[in-house]
Amino acid sequence: MRNLLAFGDSNTWGLIPGSRTGERFCKSERWTGLIQDLLCDTNVIESGLCGRTTVFEDPLRQGRKGLDALPSILAGGNIDYVIIMLGTNDCKTCYNLTPEDIGKGLEQCLDEIVRYVSPSSVLIVSPILLGDEVYLPGKDPEFGPASIEVSRRLKDVYKKIATRRKMHFLAASDIAAADRADDEHLNKEGHRAFARAIVKELEEEALVDKLCETGTLCKEELVRLLASPAQDEYLASKAVSVSTSIFGKDVYLRGLIEFSNYCRNDCYYCGIRASNRHCSRYRMTPDEITDCADRGYKLGLRTFVLQSGEDPAYKTEDICKIVKTIKARHPDCAVTLSIGEKTREEYLALYDAGSDRYLLRHETYDPEHYRILHPEGMSRDNRLRCLNDLKDIGFQTGCGIMIGTKDQTLDNIADDLLYMKGFEPHMVGIGPFLPASNTPFEDLPAGDIALTLRVISIVRLMLPKALIPATTALGTAEALGREKGILAGANVVMPDLSPVEVRGKYLLYDDKICVTDDISMCQACITGRLRSIGYTAVTTRGDHPDSAAK
Repeated sequence: MRNLLAFGDSNTWGLIPGSRTGERFCKSERWTGLIQDLLCDTNVIESGLCGRTTVFEDPLRQGRKGLDALPSILAGGNIDYVIIMLGTNDCKTCYNLTPEDIGKGLEQCLDEIVRYVSPSSVLIVSPILLGDEVYLPGKDPEFGPASIEVSRRLKDVYKKIATRRKMHFLAASDIAAADRADDEHLNKEGHRAFARAIVKELEEEALVDKLCETGTLCKEELVRLLASPAQDEYLASKAVSVSTSIFGKDVYLRGLIEFSNYCRNDCYYCGIRASNRHCSRYRMTPDEITDCADRGYKLGLRTFVLQSGEDPAYKTEDICKIVKTIKARHPDCAVTLSIGEKTREEYLALYDAGSDRYLLRHETYDPEHYRILHPEGMSRDNRLRCLNDLKDIGFQTGCGIMIGTKDQTLDNIADDLLYMKGFEPHMVGIGPFLPASNTPFEDLPAGDIALTLRVISIVRLMLPKALIPATTALGTAEALGREKGILAGANVVMPDLSPVEVRGKYLLYDDKICVTDDISMCQACITGRLRSIGYTAVTTRGDHPDSAAK
């Protein structure tokens, strides 16, 4: 049985709006009692008090400082979780406080709370807003017009505190409003709405905790978590904790060489699809490819990613020769290939030539969704066959999906996550769909960045040791997209080693970033960006922890 402390003021006590005699709602009507009925295996300890502040002494009533009451409650209650909702009374004119002052008072209460429970077991609730007429005759003269403005600004102050302290946050003002009877208190409907929101919050938190503990969820639970932006910060904090426990604050740099934008396939989303007559084609020579690797090696890079469309001009033996040359010149390096679907025999030849890793996004696990994204002649089954062959042969194997492709549902993404959990890839590529001109999907909206980051965090918790890139697509979709990817649990970034004169032609989507940057400038930029969020760019091979270097 979990003991949950609900600590607050008259809106936790359950004062009936406009009551002249201080009456309160019965237990089954106030939010604390409602969540007690809705939550299994939870004992709700009510601690509401009319007039309670955070740390400020009421000049008219004693014993209203929340900080003074917390130690005895926390020490004697065997508390597992705390919901704290204070701040309304701190807005009274007698205190003349700013929202920041009230935030400091809240933080003193939080300092006391975390002596007894972990920050991840604290839910900070910013209170409902004071109504516009709260100070008028017949209501509450302890407030004034300035109090209303202060109450409106508490949400932002509290949210920043919760983020900094890695605590949960909920804004009561997003859920309910003060009853017009006194412009200060929740009515029955408000208590019900708030109780439902609290229960939803706690149940979704429990899903994150379950994912952390077990490494998986059932499909229905995954869909619910995917649909829950309220848990993004908590989810990301858990993902980063797992990532740093394995990799520290290191982010692996991979030198990307995009050596051809010819492709035999006609995938509907891709800017280099075979039927795109507006694509300016190029094809690098073997010497140009190995020269890029040489330059990357001088810059300290120890992994090279050779990527192209499925270009029929490059035979398997051609790629094998290129790989052998790179490995002969730089035997301490890893070579990753991302060149599409091939036969098992071809994959085996590429592995025997010295290739270490192979990236092949599965795109979607659902066969019907796969047909929406790809033309006749391509199949999900063959894509999965390729991935199985690659892993069976011994490659460090990568799969992945785009977020926001045509007709993609949360059910689709949940199926993808469960597939990846079962497949256990060494690498997982997750990025937003970005439309490409002159393709059937050019007018579709870009994929949702928040959902993309959410999926990265879930993948990190499902596959703790996976190598997960913060993709260029993320950086294209949003200026700080790659940084946000790292802060969601990713741990790889790929600066582009391709010659500047061809880099702007490898356009899987529009407006790709860094197409004119020299590689040394690009690497310095990425290194600085990572440093700005507390991470270190490292240029070692960065193999999967369970894979020995070849």
